[in-house]
Amino acid sequence: MSQLKLKQILDFLSSSPSTGEVLSYNASTGKYENQQLPNTFGLPYVYNNATNPTTVSSGDLAFDNPSNPSKIIVSETNARGGSATVTLNAAVASSNSYKSIIVLAKSTDGNANKSFYVTGNTTASGQRTFNLQPISSSNWNNVSDNDSLFMFIQPIGDVGTSGTSGSNGSSGSSGTDGTSGVSGTSGSSGTNGSSGSSGTNGTSGTDGTSGSSGSSGSSGTDGTSGTNGTSGTNGTSGSSGSSGSSGTDGTSGTNGTSGSSGTDGTSGTNGTSGSSGSSGSSGTNGTSGTNGTSGTNGTSGTNGTSGSSGTDGTNGSSGSSGSSGSSGLKGNTGTSNTYATAMDQHTKTDSNVEHHDLYLTGALKRDIISVNGVGGVYDIKPDQGDAFAFTATGSIDITMSNIGNDNVGQSGTIVIYNGVGAGYNALPSYMKTPSGADIQWVTTPGAVSIISYIIIDVDAVLVNYIGNFA
Repeated sequence: MSQLKLKQILDFLSSSPSTGEVLSYNASTGKYENQQLPNTFGLPYVYNNATNPTTVSSGDLAFDNPSNPSKIIVSETNARGGSATVTLNAAVASSNSYKSIIVLAKSTDGNANKSFYVTGNTTASGQRTFNLQPISSSNWNNVSDNDSLFMFIQPIGDVGTSGTSGSNGSSGSSGTDGTSGVSGTSGSSGTNGSSGSSGTNGTSGTDGTSGSSGSSGSSGTDGTSGTNGTSGTNGTSGSSGSSGSSGTDGTSGTNGTSGSSGTDGTSGTNGTSGSSGSSGSSGTNGTSGTNGTSGTNGTSGTNGTSGSSGTDGTNGSSGSSGSSGSSGLKGNTGTSNTYATAMDQHTKTDSNVEHHDLYLTGALKRDIISVNGVGGVYDIKPDQGDAFAFTATGSIDITMSNIGNDNVGQSGTIVIYNGVGAGYNALPSYMKTPSGADIQWVTTPGAVSIISYIIIDVDAVLVNYIGNFA
């Protein structure tokens, strides 16, 4: 026997049942149902199919373009005269770029519906204009002007702050050096510079004083000549040496005839007479000729080819994951006697219980259904309940099969416990994420994550993943 779901009770109450109608078990289908009434939920409104209206009447709503809407104008008063401001405020309370999800369904045909993301709004007297991004549409051609609709708004939570960055992994070891390239050929030698000009000849030394007569003195050593280039100008002749002092007279005695006086020594270079005085110091060398200009350098040889690159070092280990961002801000507490956003929402004005009211005097508890994987596939079956859990090991797929019309409008939660080696494949195409973004799965062993969902059509399930509860 099928379990009686809270949604089925709400759907029955929202349909304004007549006296004597009941929600009963149908043995042929195995479900609790009221076969005379359609599936309905949300705030009641009347559809106005005018194109690009600027205002709507109380209790009405209208698109800017019925065939391709990008905006919707909604009265702040619903079709039963109740205030819808709390629900409409909740539609744009989030800091997310996608602030909420709006689902519209025909009151007499739950299969005729449209769903949108809300991205912003403007406010005018007695009405709101929401900016929309389409999600899905089903059988909307069955909806006509002045048809009764139900509007459901599901808020999307605020954006959490980013976690801190993980520490950098250690650097990989350096690759081995490549072999050296071959050396380039040597450049040709530069031409020799021209010879420097010869230095000027040194001035001649002064003549020594004439020595005493006697044997001729050995000639003084010549000064070293300056390096020849072009002949330098001759140095001026040294002044003649003063005559040597006369040799001391031999002791008288055996004088024979007085020796003839030695002839005066010729200037400078020789004196045959007595030993020549020591040669005058050599004249200072002429200054060296200026050096020739250096030859031009040969052209450099071509560089050898570069050695091949060393192999890459192994990658450093990954940095640890940053801590999770802090939770978004808690929403404001609802006002007294005001229904939850996900249900019919209007303020009670008297003590009578209206058809769409539901009061719970105790805690509402859900049974968490354990899901066993078959060949790595964890199949969520919405007919079994609305809270599921499983422990993931290895590479897995999450699916949701057997979605029927009776499941449209049903929401729930999937709790995921990470085992060792957990890895997740992409969700099937009918499980849709905000902007179609890929889920960044948390695979840390022991981490706990959830997927919340709402079924808006037999082939469209809106999901939101929150990872790593700690």
